[in-house]
Amino acid sequence: MGTPSEPKDGSETRATPTGEQPLWHKPFTIVFGRKRRLHRAKVATASLLSAVPGGLGDRGAALLRRVEDRAPRREQSLQRFATRLENLTPHSVCIDAGANLGVYTRMMAMTGATVHAYEPDPWTFAKLVEVCNDLPNVVLHNKAIGLTAGAVPLTRPEGWEEDREATSQSVRVVDDTGQAARGPIETDVVVDMVAFETVLSEIGPVDIIKMDIEGAELPILEAIARAPDRYPFKALFVETHENIFPGYAVAVGRLVRLFAGLQEPVVDLDWP
Repeated sequence: MGTPSEPKDGSETRATPTGEQPLWHKPFTIVFGRKRRLHRAKVATASLLSAVPGGLGDRGAALLRRVEDRAPRREQSLQRFATRLENLTPHSVCIDAGANLGVYTRMMAMTGATVHAYEPDPWTFAKLVEVCNDLPNVVLHNKAIGLTAGAVPLTRPEGWEEDREATSQSVRVVDDTGQAARGPIETDVVVDMVAFETVLSEIGPVDIIKMDIEGAELPILEAIARAPDRYPFKALFVETHENIFPGYAVAVGRLVRLFAGLQEPVVDLDWP
């Protein structure tokens, strides 16, 4: 488990949106630290899935329904996320599950909220520490989040050695079961996985969770659907990965319909 950075005298963190674009498209100027270094991050929606698995069965049909209007739904999800950010205070608590290089970790931290960022890959985690070392309200955890706790092997995509930063978003801790559209490279790296329910019980009520955990989200979402009152959070923004695991498409479609009728907690499955 990582620890928050030590506060620096005179340090400050704030975001200044510029331009007249919608909030989720604006470039944010992040001013932080005693030297007032500048870091700029621009949020943009991900592209549509590039391919759909063949077949006319339930899985193919469900995946097609998810793909056909994905771009506008992702933009709407980013807008809802931005609205939630505006309501955060220094008393708020957030989780970035699958923090990667910390873009959304920083965005949530800029509100003054305490942010717990989880990143399992040791290489990516070292970069995350560098990105967040000026933010005393960020707590870093070199762990994966899943439904249950345990030690799990890490898998990395093709091309990881050639371009680690670009491919770091595709590192995952779920193994292929014949459903994956592209095969990962298994490594000898074993990481700790903590149970999602345990994380919430230890951290307390959580305002916002951003979750991008490369396929490990489905069992968590199904558990939330069965007993939402057991999970003390207000809003969960999740990227689902039926593009990697086509067999997930039917279950994800069912969960979309179920969570649409749930007032609390809010579960948004259109995160990009």
